[in-house]
Amino acid sequence: MLLLDFFRMLQQCIYYPLGIAILKA
Repeated sequence: MLLLDFFRMLQQCIYYPLGIAILKA
């Protein structure tokens, strides 16, 4: 379950800034 949490955190670190960049573009 720890690995799943890691992937979830990694997803937030990647997709959250990416979504902001798309919104600002």
